[in-house]
Amino acid sequence: MPELPDLTAYVEALDRFISGRAIKSVRTATPFLVRTWDPPLSSVGGRRVLSIDRVAKRIVIGIEDDLFLPVHGKSKQPCPRCATPIQRIACAENECNYCPTCQTGGKLLADRGVSRLLKGDWPKTLEEMEEWKAARRE
Repeated sequence: MPELPDLTAYVEALDRFISGRAIKSVRTATPFLVRTWDPPLSSVGGRRVLSIDRVAKRIVIGIEDDLFLPVHGKSKQPCPRCATPIQRIACAENECNYCPTCQTGGKLLADRGVSRLLKGDWPKTLEEMEEWKAARRE
């Protein structure tokens, strides 16, 4: 999850680019990102963006008719710079998303919960992670 200065920059940039514009459509990478079903996410299409705000570590897009669209992290999506899948570290209610190629030289950072579960089997690089995932599928 981005820190406050990053979120502030994102909110300001989004405000310049999308405030006052109509949303053409919305699509999600996974249904687990959607925390509501009423109104359905499809109801956002065609409505104007009225505000861009920050609530804690989330960006919230205010839309016509008192609708709000929270923007979540980008875990597992490709990095816009190098296309490596974005990784996620979670500890209690906090989380952080990072690109292991661009930000850590290919090293995977340890997620406290998963590393405790896997102990010495925790993969140290992206290649080890892919091998570990492939072995689990077999």
